Amino acid sequence: MGTIATRMAFGQELIEIAKTNENFVVCNADTKTCGLEKFGKLFPNREFSFGIAEQNLVGASAGLAACGNKVFLATFAVFASMRACEQVRTFVCYPNLNVTVIGTHAGLQVGGDGATHAAIEDVAIMRAFPNMTVVQPADAVAAKAGPSLMFVTLPTVFVDMGGMATIIGFLFFLLVLFAALTSAISLVETLVSIVHDGLQCSRGKALGIVIAFVVIAGGIINAGYNVASFIEPLGAGSSMLDFADFISNSVLMPIVALLTCVFVGWIIKPKAIIDEVRISSKFTAAGAWTIMIKYIAPVLVVIILVAYVAAQFGFFAM
Repeated sequence: MGTIATRMAFGQELIEIAKTNENFVVCNADTKTCGLEKFGKLFPNREFSFGIAEQNLVGASAGLAACGNKVFLATFAVFASMRACEQVRTFVCYPNLNVTVIGTHAGLQVGGDGATHAAIEDVAIMRAFPNMTVVQPADAVAAKAGPSLMFVTLPTVFVDMGGMATIIGFLFFLLVLFAALTSAISLVETLVSIVHDGLQCSRGKALGIVIAFVVIAGGIINAGYNVASFIEPLGAGSSMLDFADFISNSVLMPIVALLTCVFVGWIIKPKAIIDEVRISSKFTAAGAWTIMIKYIAPVLVVIILVAYVAAQFGFFAM
């Protein structure tokens, strides 16, 4: 999935959604290589091409939306945000119509097409409009996941609730906020306990250390999208967050698993765990588990660690 352009993943997912959801149409400006090429053949009554006429495209999309249709509008990001700027603002945003503008070929993806086709101002322009929400997927996975959740499922659910939609939507996202906070508190509590026990300091000091670490780490990762965006630790296109994810998931997790196997299998010995388990229940597979924890699991974990690192640096593809 990582090798698929975001615009292709979005278009392909939109086709998959259209197979089970008939409540939207697609309008485009003869836009190619965005994953929607087969949409018109599969759903001829739900796809409208206006040729290379982006202002007409936006106006017609607004008209379809005003008649009660959910519209996905696809064209180059530079043309949606600049050539049809007034139409998007006046005909879509001001009346708050149900039109999703898909800006394909964003940023510098156009390559050889030149500066006239590059979109580097599109986000800034669209953010200034009323009733406009800008969503920019980070990769193909995010682009593929985004349409079904943000543009189809949740809006449909809330709209079907009628006059209660605003209240229910507010309560829903408030609960999401509470869920995020409780998860964050539980994670912070774990870290605070580790620091508290390890340094033999007060819980207040341990909390301060954890907060300082999180702020510093968060600042570094955020800098990767701003002043330090030129740093690409894992190669072209990578960010500080990619590097942190690689270190935590692909390096530290296998190392911790390996150390756990060594600690249980060779330091405290498997018998200590087996005796603990047998206090409350039978452990008929104790012999097989001993062989696994001492010999098999460590080898497999080392293979996983080496494979992840080697794949990351291009020695082979996984």
